[in-house]
Amino acid sequence: MRCSPVVLLLACLMRAHPACSQAVPPNGKDRWVVSFDLDHGSFAGGSLDTASVPGMRIIVLPANHFAMTAGLARRFGLWELGLGLGRLTTYVQAEGPAVEYQDKTQPWYRYRLELLFARRLLRFPQGRLALRAGPTLDVWAGGGFEGRVTPGGRAEMSLELKLGGPVEVANRVGIGWSASPFTANDTPPGVERKPLRTLALGTGLRIRL
Repeated sequence: MRCSPVVLLLACLMRAHPACSQAVPPNGKDRWVVSFDLDHGSFAGGSLDTASVPGMRIIVLPANHFAMTAGLARRFGLWELGLGLGRLTTYVQAEGPAVEYQDKTQPWYRYRLELLFARRLLRFPQGRLALRAGPTLDVWAGGGFEGRVTPGGRAEMSLELKLGGPVEVANRVGIGWSASPFTANDTPPGVERKPLRTLALGTGLRIRL
């Protein structure tokens, strides 16, 4: 079967052009990405108690701790869509003026389902810089509380550097927000439930399939 010179020329140009070679991986490779992440989360908010100790504001919230997440994503040129499952084990913490207390007798668990949209902002020979954001759904259980499902969201910047072959290391910083992990039955009169805010610093591995 013969091809016209114009078709051959266009095919050669597309194959040689760097932008085309980056946007369409050969044979569909490198479009799927498996990730394994470890984050340290610092929390703020959760609840505010102004009744237990007169004149003192006490915040009860999850203690800062590590979370693990496994994910699967699909790349579409500059864009990426990913699904993640995560777990955090922590304890309840109370903070006040010159007071900080952690109750480590009962672990408190957070199970997370997240859907993240990503956009590549910058690409260079050693890797790339990407922005990710999307909704989250958390299930809080244990810790002596009733347990609650809380909707939220998070966003992060990710610097992804090549390690060799299909493996990349991702260094990340992000923020998150959700409803309070406490239910009305968890908080006595005088305790106000507050949105939970999170600052996360982490690293992880990304493997292109």
